[in-house]
Amino acid sequence: MTYVDYDNCISDLNFEGMPKYCRIALAYIYAAQIVPRQLGSILKGDFVPPSVDAQTFLEKVLLDGLTEHEILQTV
Repeated sequence: MTYVDYDNCISDLNFEGMPKYCRIALAYIYAAQIVPRQLGSILKGDFVPPSVDAQTFLEKVLLDGLTEHEILQTV
């Protein structure tokens, strides 16, 4: 596993001047709405992501937001 110096990312407040890997990491953190507590445990290797069964995952990904008619067409 490659070590990434994230302290170097945060020390530069100029987003455009940051290395590309820092911008990608910060964009992912923002998009995923990762809070500082979670980020700390991820960086330490202590983070255990929540798990979900396959049925719930598929329902959420495929069917969430569809009308009853659209759900019937999908299944």
